[in-house]
Amino acid sequence: DLGSGAAVLGPAVIEEHTTTVLLGPGDRLAVDAAGNFMVEVAEVTSVSAAEPVPVREAASSEKLDPVILALMQNRLDQISKHMGWVMTRTARSPIFSQSHDFSCYVTTPDGTLVANADGIPIHTGGGGFAVRALLRDFDGRINPEDVYILSDPYVAGGNHLPDWVIARPIFIGEPAQLAGFCCNRAHQSDIGGGLAGTYNPEATEIWHEGIRLPVLKLVDRGEVRDDLWKLLLINSRTSEMLDGDLR
Repeated sequence: DLGSGAAVLGPAVIEEHTTTVLLGPGDRLAVDAAGNFMVEVAEVTSVSAAEPVPVREAASSEKLDPVILALMQNRLDQISKHMGWVMTRTARSPIFSQSHDFSCYVTTPDGTLVANADGIPIHTGGGGFAVRALLRDFDGRINPEDVYILSDPYVAGGNHLPDWVIARPIFIGEPAQLAGFCCNRAHQSDIGGGLAGTYNPEATEIWHEGIRLPVLKLVDRGEVRDDLWKLLLINSRTSEMLDGDLR
């Protein structure tokens, strides 16, 4: 408890019943006679506001602000959750809207998982493999408004064929720089194969399970590749449902 006359030197987090106060490094909080928090914000001397710290340098710094780190982590987690909410509300397949057999996650530009919503651990835990396969196959050819799709566990970082990954690169700044990927891995209702559905107990090789997807560019600079879209739909017994879910 902080009473009258108390002082706290940042970095620190002060929690109350109705609010939380964040103190950055060097900030000073003092409690006056009425119990009010008086915060003196420290001057920025180490880094000029006009000279931002490069992303890679900031990420590798041992003096990373724990408050900023917590805020960024929660923000990324919230983005992942919103992706999942949109998926649930707009999906045609009950596999998504009711069974919730999908997961959303965010990675760094090199494919390291940094945030994920509630979902299935194998979806997100192996999500980095999918993004790194994308980077391997499309290095130097990743553009703003591109969207990629993949599923194959042997050549594309997938876990099994019915789980399709949709990955969208995120660019920031001018000129545009790759900041990461927002991804969704979801179990499709049907992908062809020897039996309807997505599980074939009589399969003896991977080709019996359905269509295999290497890393493919589904949307090129904002333009949907109609030829690839049609290829995906004609390899599913539930093409109308798949069409709606992909959109």
